[in-house]
Amino acid sequence: MYFNTDGGNDMRISHHPKFRTVLKVRKIQERKAQAELNQLQKAQAEEEAALEDKKETQKTAVSDAVRNMKMKATEAQTNRAFLRKLSREIDEQTKKVTDLQTLEQDKRDEVVERTKSTAMIEKLDDKLHAEAEKENERKEQRLIDVLAQRMKADNS
Repeated sequence: MYFNTDGGNDMRISHHPKFRTVLKVRKIQERKAQAELNQLQKAQAEEEAALEDKKETQKTAVSDAVRNMKMKATEAQTNRAFLRKLSREIDEQTKKVTDLQTLEQDKRDEVVERTKSTAMIEKLDDKLHAEAEKENERKEQRLIDVLAQRMKADNS
């Protein structure tokens, strides 16, 4: 049994009332974890772009310093300080990217676990539903058999 509860997003609702709430909560948690994963991926892409910009700035500054070998001592000190600052910023940015990659992998693992958990409950629900249908078919068949025996006995 499937119900469309949120306008277009097909959410599977359990056949059994005891699973309905659990399944609904699991689906909500799964969607929330997926949204958080998407946000982490977006943040990581932004941080990686910032890291690439800083590396490009450093590369440009180094090539400019090499081209201008005859510069004043104050310019050389300023340039060296700027390059050191850029190196520190690149190290910090690299750490941010690494941390975000770790968070993203953790969130990806969480999404996989939530999906497995939801699938397990759906499978259990389907199994119970199939068993209930088989039991109903057996009852109907017994009723049909009893009615057939009565009709045969009445005709005799």
